[in-house]
Amino acid sequence: MKVDAETGEEVSSDDIMKGYKVDTDTYIEISKDELDNTRWSPPAPIEIDRFVPRSEIDDLYMVRPYYIVPDGKVGHDAYAVIRETIRSLDKVALARVVLTNREHVIALEARDNGLMGMLLRYPYEVRNSANIFDDIQDVKITKDMLDLAKHIVQQKSGAFRAGEVRGSLRGGADELITRSAMASALPRCRSRYRTTM
Repeated sequence: MKVDAETGEEVSSDDIMKGYKVDTDTYIEISKDELDNTRWSPPAPIEIDRFVPRSEIDDLYMVRPYYIVPDGKVGHDAYAVIRETIRSLDKVALARVVLTNREHVIALEARDNGLMGMLLRYPYEVRNSANIFDDIQDVKITKDMLDLAKHIVQQKSGAFRAGEVRGSLRGGADELITRSAMASALPRCRSRYRTTM
């Protein structure tokens, strides 16, 4: 069932159209005929456009990481050459990849014995922070306030452990899933996708 994001009412398939997002709230409608008449064909599985220093990519553009693995003997050779070259030059490869019928930009970087692809946002998907932070008032912070805050931060400081990072809602869901799995006789299944979380 598909529902309207604003009203919550069900939407029929006939009322759904394909479009291209050009701004946060702006879409251009593209008809099925227009789409069928285009001669665009998706690029190779991953098509590298250029190499850039990793430090030049602002974290605001990063969406989610994927592990990238080679395919076939020739794929392993090319993969290893790209991995070691970008590692030695401290660069990432900016590439295009098609996921779920949409072209995305991805930054490939060497990670351990493999490559990690970080899906990137397009510039129109990143909001200008000045529009958000302009209304924040300048506040005079006393030395005592700052010292107290530093003391609290130091008392609560520790090493980052990914296994300990979870929200309270997810923690409750984990317990429910574990209890249900132990009570259920359903067979286990494996995901076909290899991604990081």
